Formats: sequence, structure tokens, C-alpha cells
Amino acid sequence: MADKEAKQTRSPAATILTAVVAFLSGGFAGAVFTWYVNRPDVTVVTYNVSTTALGSSEAASVVPNLKIQLGSENITSLYTHTIDLIVPKGPFVDQADFAVTLPAGTHIYGTRTVSPNSVQGITCTPITDGLKCRIGPLSANMAKPFRVIVASDRGEQPGVELTAKNLELLSNREYLDRGKSPWWNWLIALLAGLAAGEGGWRIVHKISDRTSRQP
Repeated sequence: MADKEAKQTRSPAATILTAVVAFLSGGFAGAVFTWYVNRPDVTVVTYNVSTTALGSSEAASVVPNLKIQLGSENITSLYTHTIDLIVPKGPFVDQADFAVTLPAGTHIYGTRTVSPNSVQGITCTPITDGLKCRIGPLSANMAKPFRVIVASDRGEQPGVELTAKNLELLSNREYLDRGKSPWWNWLIALLAGLAAGEGGWRIVHKISDRTSRQP
């Protein structure tokens, strides 16, 4: 009876092990390795948004007779939003379009753009509830960011949207957090090594070297 129970206990584990070995010994691991090595490099664009209150209803309640005027118009709330974009890694890109989105009904008092240098440029045009901007050329390890400054009557931070082929937009926090957990790279390396048999260590070394250059 005990032997029968032991066999029943070991059977699921043996079945799982057999399935895993069969799975990895097939073409799956090789397919994963091929995809990983030949996948296109993506240019990463990171952004940071900071907001400063130049005048608000809260400040007016603390400072007597505080007034902000734009011409003859009294402004009760004024905020500046600074959006910085930079390219930490990836191949050269001629140009890219992105949008700065603000909450519906936000009044924009003014905008300003700052280029990293005389070669790289940035332009922005108004759209509904925000701006559409074009930057370029994009290259890794930029010394200074592309910058957009927006003055508005609301303190909610704007959103940044970018959708383009072989471009990925991440906030600074997302980019830093991604660099802390590259566990999936080592899983791919393991699968590739299993697929390659005796030459697996060379593949693992190649992937590890590529991974080490990532954040």
C-alpha cells in the first residue's frame, strides 16, 4: 500500500519533468533564442515631468493682496509644467512625434521649447487639450534633454504619449525599475543554452554580454 502511494506521489512530478524535458529538447528553446538575437533594437525615450506653482488660490489665501496679471487679466492660478525627454539607449532615429496632453478644459497661457543643441530641434503646435511636438534627430547619450515648458491654470501634471515603430517611451522611474529586474534575460539565456547543447555556454556568454549593456 505504501509503495503504491509513493508511486502515485512521484507520478505527477515525473510527468512534469518529462514534459519539461520534451518541451525544451524540441524547437521551442531554439526559436526563443533566434527571436532574442534577431529582434530589432528599440530606441528608448525617457521623460520626466515637474510642476511648479507660481500662483494658486492656496497661496493667495496666505499672502494678502497677492495678484498675478497677464496684461489686464487677473490670473487666480498659474502653474508651469516642464517636460524633459532624453534618449538613454538605442539606434539613431531621424525624428519622432509625441503629444503633451492636459486635462480637458485646461487653459494654456503660453509654451516654450528648448533644444538640446543647435543640431537637434523641437517644435510644438497646439492641439485639443495639449500640444503635438516633433523632436529630432534622436541619438543615445544626449548631454541635454529636449524640453517643453507649458504654463496653464491647472496643477495636474500633463501626460506624455508617443507611439512609433522601434521607439519606446518610458518615464524615468519605469526605466530605472526595468533595469533592476532583468530575470527574463537569464531565462532566455538558459533556454538558448539547452537548445544549443555543448555549445550552449557560448550562447549564454553572448546573451549575457548583450544583457550587461542594458540598464
